[in-house]
Amino acid sequence: MSLNIIRASNHFSAPASPTTYDGATMELLSMKQEQQSLIGGTETPFSSVTRGELLSKTTSVDGGSTDYETTVGPMTLRKTKLDWCKKIAINVLMVLSPMSFLVLAGINARLHSHVVESKILDRVQSANKIATTVFPLVFTGIMGRTIMKIAGWKLEKGTSLGTLEQLTGSRTVFGAVHTQFHLGSYNLMGLALILIWIMSPIGGQSTSRLLGTNHHETNRSTLVHYTDTRGSLFSTWLSLDGSNSYDVGLLSTVLSASITAPLVIKNSSLDLWGNVKIPYLLSSESSWSPTGQMDSSSYSSTVGLPIFGLPDGRTTFSVESTQVQLNCTTLRPKVNSNSSTGIEISLNSDNYIQVQNFSNKSRIFQGFNYTVGKDGRLGSGWTLGIDYLTGWVGTTSFIDLDHPIYTPPNLTTLLYQDLYDLTIDPSISAGTLPGGSWVNGTLAECNPTQIYVESQLSCMTSAGIPNCSVVAQRPSLDPLTNANLTWLNLGGSFELASLYLPQFFGKSLQTMDEYDIAQRYLSTPDTTQMYREFATPLYEIDRIQFGRRLGQLINGLIIASTATMYVSGTNTDQVPPYGLYDYQHPSNATQYQNTTGFVITVDEVYVCSWPWLVISMSATTILIVAAVLGSVYDLKKQTPDILGHCSTMIRDSKYVSLPQGGNLLDGLERTRMLGYLKIKLGEVNLQEGEDILDSRRGVGHLAVADIDRAGGIRQGGLYI
Repeated sequence: MSLNIIRASNHFSAPASPTTYDGATMELLSMKQEQQSLIGGTETPFSSVTRGELLSKTTSVDGGSTDYETTVGPMTLRKTKLDWCKKIAINVLMVLSPMSFLVLAGINARLHSHVVESKILDRVQSANKIATTVFPLVFTGIMGRTIMKIAGWKLEKGTSLGTLEQLTGSRTVFGAVHTQFHLGSYNLMGLALILIWIMSPIGGQSTSRLLGTNHHETNRSTLVHYTDTRGSLFSTWLSLDGSNSYDVGLLSTVLSASITAPLVIKNSSLDLWGNVKIPYLLSSESSWSPTGQMDSSSYSSTVGLPIFGLPDGRTTFSVESTQVQLNCTTLRPKVNSNSSTGIEISLNSDNYIQVQNFSNKSRIFQGFNYTVGKDGRLGSGWTLGIDYLTGWVGTTSFIDLDHPIYTPPNLTTLLYQDLYDLTIDPSISAGTLPGGSWVNGTLAECNPTQIYVESQLSCMTSAGIPNCSVVAQRPSLDPLTNANLTWLNLGGSFELASLYLPQFFGKSLQTMDEYDIAQRYLSTPDTTQMYREFATPLYEIDRIQFGRRLGQLINGLIIASTATMYVSGTNTDQVPPYGLYDYQHPSNATQYQNTTGFVITVDEVYVCSWPWLVISMSATTILIVAAVLGSVYDLKKQTPDILGHCSTMIRDSKYVSLPQGGNLLDGLERTRMLGYLKIKLGEVNLQEGEDILDSRRGVGHLAVADIDRAGGIRQGGLYI
């Protein structure tokens, strides 16, 4: 449509030549002529301009002054398709903008109770921090726009000036509070506006407090494997003739390392390889007894019990095990009845594999003397003997202590003898075999019993590395064999103990001039004291401590010989290779048992704060509703946006030289087009022809006017 521009000046020129106009143009010319007649002007032809455009003309007045006078013709109060597209696009954007905060809140809620992943946590926390800053900005933009749209719609329909000021003044948090109190608008709308704007800072802060982390415990059951020391002894791998030097060497290394480990290891619940050590059961009560604080003397073995299949987390379970306990009734210096051998009580090594039942009264003990072993080699400086043997563990079979063919014996005696004791008088040199004289050593007589124990374990496993300890013990509730029948009463088992155990730690008699490491351990388990030049004579040690330490060596041999490669960690497989022990079919038996454990997994999990989530979603919902309302009122409103714009102050003002027309322009459009105007708030004339600087006036008037039509402010003056 063509718009006709009339120069708002008192001097007009006629058109240079006649011009033909269409019907619409002629209608507009007629309207403009009416307008010009009101100001005494004459018509003039117009240039064609686009909708809403103001054209400025510069006219030189009196050789220097400049007038900006433009006029816009009438406009149709109707939106074009392009206007509708722009308006709809803006409103859709307003509605969709807050949706991102709902999505972020949903992500935080979805992560609740899930195990923390550091990358995801960092990303979500970063997004929450950004939202904390962005939310108040978005809230201010959308809510302020909605309030102005509602105010504009109310103005179009008709409302009070107070309501308009209450709305337009509440476009920020502070503005909402200040406006209500300044206007004295103590009504529901004022309260609602304050409450709505309070959601801006609270909603922003809520996003930074949505997500945190905490530790969560999860309980579940699991299957745990452990070495069986109660029901079977597998000895096929250990050749008693010494031909399998690898296995014998590995077993010797494991046992030697276990007794020479640092004291902190000996005092701990784990051995050098992380196997859990089972304490001596010292209580006969059937209820669970807490183990409490323990040291090296509290444990039944220098080697721990291998445990398999522990998942990460804290696992509690119980295991069945057995241990040899020695009650030493005699511990004294030895009387050398045989000066050539240093033996007080000679041991019988003939027909070793036969079942023997010697009477204590006859003082006959089965075992190996110092001089030779089974293979004719020189022995060590100490020996073990026993006065009762039954059965035989062959090289291809298992032995079942619960089998009825093994008649429980009476209390038996284990005999310990030293060859000599140089610690008493180091000036005495050792004799040689055969012949020579030997310094008195130590003789001990102990009664072995087989104790069946149920131990409650607690293991904390992290990255596949377990840290276990026994927390409580009680006597086993399973059917038990007579405690007097021990592993030491089985022919093959005792041959292993009496032949190999001294040799693992001892030296040849031809080079022996001091205690070996086993004897030094019996003297003191403190590694820092074990290698003193002269160890304490064993007969000077407390009998109870001597029995416990010798029992630790024997039990260590039993566990290590049952599963040497697993004890030492040489075999890294998690699952035992032989399956489970079958008590009904001992021929199918193996070294491992299953038990059910209960795992408490402590995981770091996401924790979504539900109160802050509710606040965040409430604030976002309010924002979305406001965006929808703003869109509705924006689409319903027909008049231009004039509220809140400076151009509205001079709209139709008689004190400002304005071009005519442009009533359908928005406030920003008018400001953009009339931005060249210079205005001032000052004293203006009330009567035509009055001098604004006339000091004789009693009462003045303040208004926004052209800068050259507004006077200064009179301090203390009267104004109306």
